[in-house]
Amino acid sequence: MQYRELGKSGIKASIVGLGTWAFGGGTVWGHNLLTSEIVETIHTALDSGINLIDTAPLFGFGHCEEILAEILDLRRDDVILATRCGIVWEDNEDNVQYGHYEGKPIHLSLTPQTIRLQIEASLRRLKTEFIDVYQAHWKAGLPTTCAIEDIIGTLEDFKSSGLIRAYGFSNINLDQAHNWLPIGHFDLIQNRFSMLNREMEQDLMPWAAENNVSIMACMPLYQGLLTGRINHKQQFGPHELRSNYAINPWFKKENRIAIHKKLLQKWIPIAEHYHCSIAQLVIAWTIAQNGLTHAICGATNPKQARENAAAGLLKISDEDLEQMIWDIEVVGDPQ
Repeated sequence: MQYRELGKSGIKASIVGLGTWAFGGGTVWGHNLLTSEIVETIHTALDSGINLIDTAPLFGFGHCEEILAEILDLRRDDVILATRCGIVWEDNEDNVQYGHYEGKPIHLSLTPQTIRLQIEASLRRLKTEFIDVYQAHWKAGLPTTCAIEDIIGTLEDFKSSGLIRAYGFSNINLDQAHNWLPIGHFDLIQNRFSMLNREMEQDLMPWAAENNVSIMACMPLYQGLLTGRINHKQQFGPHELRSNYAINPWFKKENRIAIHKKLLQKWIPIAEHYHCSIAQLVIAWTIAQNGLTHAICGATNPKQARENAAAGLLKISDEDLEQMIWDIEVVGDPQ
């Protein structure tokens, strides 16, 4: 495994991290894993060199954090723990409607009072005295009920008091990052990025590289679509994320067919050359991009965790990286 510093924090995190969203189960993923399966998967990831574990209170409405408490009790020094604040499922006058999750209305709230309540709840569920990386969840286009200076000030207070070691934001754009950095030096940004969603590479990623801010890509395997294990015949439940074509158009049958024909089939010779899986090839491509420092990859069993971790040592030539990019441009935008 390779390790890179998160911004200027001094924290060395594995370039491949473990995402825990699927551990929350429910209708959005179409399954509920046993706690024993989750624990074994996390231990396997740690044993394979991964130390960055990314979670959020929303995942299982606190359930993921409670499961992670068992791991932290045994292996706290082995884990760089990242969790979030900002999305709540209790409404008040300071909240902004965000959407629905598992049948519940959820809200965006980043007032200092809400952030303090959220970190207290996370620390209690995780049974730890500190969180390594705390991320404020954002949503482009939604208003907030307090100034960014108050949000960053609260996060800086957490850092000064030892409750967190570093902080950052998820789902922000270049203008926000550029304007907020002088207020308080955040160390990381976590946004969606994959071979099917490359919006950051023209502006935010070069900016981050110049300003020593780490970028963590979430969903680099695009919810499993870029692993080669999902074909056009696979069915998803009506409430699953992957059946919501309004936000996931790549999962339309015709687009899954195009991906297999124009991408995955052409990647097979490259994967064979490097003696790796398609998933490992995609992860290696992701972490090779300029300005992108870490990739958060989900796993639902020990085999997947081990496979993802092995991609942290895979080096792809510039020529082959370019060939993969050319292939994705042939598919085009399904929207």
